[in-house]
Amino acid sequence: MIKRLYNRILFRIRRIYVSQNNKRFQKIKSVLSTEQLQIGEICKLLILDPDSDLLIAPVSGAYYIKNGELFCKIDYGRILLINGKYSYDITINPDFILGIRNLFCQNLEARRRKMELQMLQNIRKSLGTIYTDLKTKNDI
Repeated sequence: MIKRLYNRILFRIRRIYVSQNNKRFQKIKSVLSTEQLQIGEICKLLILDPDSDLLIAPVSGAYYIKNGELFCKIDYGRILLINGKYSYDITINPDFILGIRNLFCQNLEARRRKMELQMLQNIRKSLGTIYTDLKTKNDI
């Protein structure tokens, strides 16, 4: 009961925080050039693509995305995009990158939860078969 109440309060705080960040994100978006907006949208599309490989470097704090031949590195204040032929190194407002990083982390967390659910389902199936095996063994 307490845990449920705690989760509700935490959810409402996060909702307020996200809505405030979205307002700030929209203000920053109006100041960016078209090239900066394009690379931001490319990063968002890459992050949301289920075929993309997402990686975080804990020491450097860089975020990496790989999708086919496209490689993207999101650093503090800049985005590096390499498509095999060309390389784009674009400096962007750190607050704008913060929004992209938040999307990255949310997507990565969703993938982690999905994988964890699959792991737990496999464990339950295995426990069920162990239980039936032990039950039939004890009945004999």
